[in-house]
Amino acid sequence: MPTLTINPRRLPGATRTIEVVEFWKVVEKVDALGGGLGGMTTLRVWAFLMLNRDPITGIVDIERSDLAQLVGITPARTSRILTALAKARLIRRSRERIPNSRGPGRVVVTIP
Repeated sequence: MPTLTINPRRLPGATRTIEVVEFWKVVEKVDALGGGLGGMTTLRVWAFLMLNRDPITGIVDIERSDLAQLVGITPARTSRILTALAKARLIRRSRERIPNSRGPGRVVVTIP
């Protein structure tokens, strides 16, 4: 896959310029992911997480199976994409214990 390099034009307002530059950095990181994870589906997952994060904490409150259904992929593929995004440092994953429940707990996704 060819490397994607884009130099965004300056938009009115410095904040928008920074957002565009940051967005293209993410696109380039996703494009560089190997193993069939550098495509539009991965970008759709990342975009969904970005648009649905808490603006203060950065936490995305959604179950993996619900995210998979909304994006139109399997939960297993969602896990592989989330793992790839975490390795690329585009998201952080952690576990949250559920009181009175066995098992590792639920996965908490945070956008840094």
